[in-house]
Amino acid sequence: VGRQPLGHFVGPLAGHRAVVRVVDPPEIEVPAPWLVMLDRGPYDLSGELELLAGHAIDVLVTKDSGGSYTWPKMAAADQLGVPVVVVRRRAEVDGVETVPDAAAALAWVVSSSAVS
Repeated sequence: VGRQPLGHFVGPLAGHRAVVRVVDPPEIEVPAPWLVMLDRGPYDLSGELELLAGHAIDVLVTKDSGGSYTWPKMAAADQLGVPVVVVRRRAEVDGVETVPDAAAALAWVVSSSAVS
């Protein structure tokens, strides 16, 4: 789910083993039973199968990133019979414009700067 929302999981899972794969180090103190893996995708199916099986992962929690990076781990979980919990993105807020990618964000910033 990324390093930022990890704090939401500490209370209920602090005493349980967890494998946490994030790009940047967590900003919270991670419970002792947790294994933090700093890594950046993209990932492939064989690597995800190895990760899930090698760490005996029995539940996969992942965010709905809206991209293709999630699919190899989803396929691996499916092959291994591992249940998956997908954390949805926040609902859009009325009056707050969103864009689908970095190029659109740049275009929005440039057009907003010209208006100001």
